[in-house]
This record gives sequence, C-alpha cells and structure tokens, in this order.
Amino acid sequence: MADLMSATISGSLPLVVSLTTIPSRLPHIRPTLESLLNQTTEPDQVLLCLPTWSRRENTSYAKPDWLSAYAPRIQIVECLDDHGPGTKPLGALDRVQDPTCLIIVDDDMRYKRYFLETLYHHQVRNTRASFSYYTYKTGPVTIGQGADGLSFYSPNLRGIRPYAERAVEFSPLRVVDDLWISAYLWHQGIPIESLAHTVPDSGTAYEISHSFNQLRDLTGDLERRRATRDGLNYLFENGLLGRGNQALSLMKKVTRGLKNALRR
Repeated sequence: MADLMSATISGSLPLVVSLTTIPSRLPHIRPTLESLLNQTTEPDQVLLCLPTWSRRENTSYAKPDWLSAYAPRIQIVECLDDHGPGTKPLGALDRVQDPTCLIIVDDDMRYKRYFLETLYHHQVRNTRASFSYYTYKTGPVTIGQGADGLSFYSPNLRGIRPYAERAVEFSPLRVVDDLWISAYLWHQGIPIESLAHTVPDSGTAYEISHSFNQLRDLTGDLERRRATRDGLNYLFENGLLGRGNQALSLMKKVTRGLKNALRR
C-alpha cells in the first residue's frame, strides 16, 4: 500500500478521459474533443465509447471522416451494450490499466484548459475520493456531474459493472447516469468532493458547445426531475443504497400508506 500511495502522490497514474454520445450528436462533438486535447495536463488517452447500436435513437453510428485524424490520441471503443450515458465509465473499464485516474465528461462541452489538471491533481493525492467541479445532494447521495467532470481512482470502480446492470434495468436510470454512478460510490463509501472553489470567478470549468438532442428535453417518465425522483426510489427499494436504506424506504412507504388510510 505504501508503494502505491507514493506512486499516486508522485503523479505517475495514467490519465484517461472517457465520453460517449448518440448518433445524432456525434457530428457535433469535435469542439469537446479538441478541448480535451488542448489541456495544460494532457491525457494519456481519450476514449470515445460508442455502442454498436443506439437504443435511444434505434440506429447505428455513422462515424465522420474527420474522427480518424485524431488517432491514436483519441481511440474509439466499440461497446456491445448501450448503457446510455453510463457507457462513459463502463465502456472504458476494460481498456484502462489498473490503477488509472479515469475522468468522465459530457459530449456537449468545451472544457477550459485547466480542467484536467485540477481534477488529476486532486485525484492522485486522494485515491479514497472522487472529484467533480460541481456537486449537489439528492436524498443521502452527493451527486457529481459528467458535465463538470467526474474523476475516479479506477480500483474504486471494480464492482460497478454488476451494480450498473441492476440499476439500468430501471429505464429512468438510463438517462440519469450521474445519479446511479454517484450512488455506487456512496454505497462503496467513496465521497465525491467538489472543486467549485478552484474555478476562477465562481464560473464553470466549461462552455456549452452544442445543444442537439439534450437529455433534459426528454418528457414523460424520462423527464429529468421525474427520472431522478423515481430513480432514487428504485435504488432505495432494491437495496442499491444498502439494506438499512432499503428498510428505511419500506418504512416510509408503510407510513405513507397509513396516513392515506387515515385520511379516507
């Protein structure tokens, strides 16, 4: 353990960035990729994780000609399964050495030049946490956002795949990946620490580069607030936040049922 900790403190961890997209957005992600390659701390690898078939758009991916010009700095990872935006970490796991500093990002942002350096600096010095430029609380869980970057010490993700398979069985969680990824870390005792204090002028670490087919535009069961609420309930009720929280959720349902019965 001492050797591993000294290696991380010296900054010797590889730095890998992972993102995904959908077919209609793929032609518009070039500014995001350019910004990731133009950082004060350059990534060892950028992985673009593309499922063979998009469940959301029911089509395959037509790769633009310009994409090949970025090889080998940007590598396409062909994924058999589409886990929605959660494909960002899941698609990368089999392609990175362990340990690695893995950072997931969104495909519609132009990231500022210090973006990777600050995340990497904090992650290699504290492998018992994850980091994001913005966090917020939903229920007991602190949420880190892919839009603001979310970093991991890769050994902390070793159990995430079976957790993800259970989580995304519930379709609303497929579109709120920030929730189930953060819930997994919370369940594992890995806090997500905010780096908002490092952003100059209390701004953001990115600029929006495009707004094509945003998840926030989905309606019905997949509307963002509703999906977050229902997704959190699903995690509670299926033991994905621990047995204590599962019992607490069931007690709350019983209490609500009794209150409703008394009102009748």
